[in-house]
Amino acid sequence: MLDLMRKNAGSWIIKGLLGIIVVVFVFWGVGSWRAQRGSRVALVNGEAIADHEYQEAYNSLVEQVRAQFGKSLDENMLKSLDLKKKALDRLIEKKIIIKEAEKLKFRVTDDELSQTIVNMKAFQTDGVFNKKVYERVLSQNRTTPEVFEASVKESKLIERIMSFVTGGVMISEQEAHEWFKWKGASVNVDYAGFSPDRYADINPTDEEMKSFFDRNKEAYKTEEKIKISYLTFEPGTYTSKATIEEKDIKDFYETNADKFKRPKTVEARHILLKVEEGESPEKIEEKRIMAAGILKMIKDGQPFEELAKKHSDCPSKSQGGYLG
Repeated sequence: MLDLMRKNAGSWIIKGLLGIIVVVFVFWGVGSWRAQRGSRVALVNGEAIADHEYQEAYNSLVEQVRAQFGKSLDENMLKSLDLKKKALDRLIEKKIIIKEAEKLKFRVTDDELSQTIVNMKAFQTDGVFNKKVYERVLSQNRTTPEVFEASVKESKLIERIMSFVTGGVMISEQEAHEWFKWKGASVNVDYAGFSPDRYADINPTDEEMKSFFDRNKEAYKTEEKIKISYLTFEPGTYTSKATIEEKDIKDFYETNADKFKRPKTVEARHILLKVEEGESPEKIEEKRIMAAGILKMIKDGQPFEELAKKHSDCPSKSQGGYLG
């Protein structure tokens, strides 16, 4: 599968599929390393996603969003952001990526794992790895070194295969726009299915058909059509023949003064959420969730200016996002 994706890296569909692959935060993987018997929420290539894995992933995502919105986050906003589906999608993507990594025999060595953990600032004191701090932080997160290290190795494996798949891929602005429109499109459809063969033996009379038509004339109406006759008038044909007096020009202006008025101007405000070039898909997804949350608060009646001052990355935030 990955070989196919690399060969077709120029396809906007393939690039779009690559865009949904995310690097899962290392603590998210903890649940899969302490699986217990119990209910499952999904089955991916024969491998179950346990209910407790899903709950951990969902809770982690909620905490990320809560850190962004604080007290503004309520149950209605949580529901509108559809975090439950996003958490499950991330777990499914993670299972698929790891399975592909195993097929391609990708691996993370013990030295690489050790170096990664040693360089994590959360476990350092004055820039140096501190084992006691390491153990304390893990304990506070209710996990063990063995479980955490396995999770880090898993995350490194995902990073490695993502780098392998996406290396050299260039996405044009048009392709990104097409993916954005496709990703955000939705359709609501109501339908009733029937087979014409079931009604082949029905033979309505002329009177019945006329009666049905009279009762349902609106359903058989077509769009209005208009027949017109017209003469073509080309001003250029008459410019060399016409003589316009100054008085005529003044009279025309006074009669049509409204046509010469300056158009109305529009003042605008905006809220800018910056995404740096080369930003990880996970960070981009966080910004998208944040934007959806801000839009929800605006629709709920919260002042645009206050939200701009709090969330915008543009210098105009100090003026409530005012652009002029």
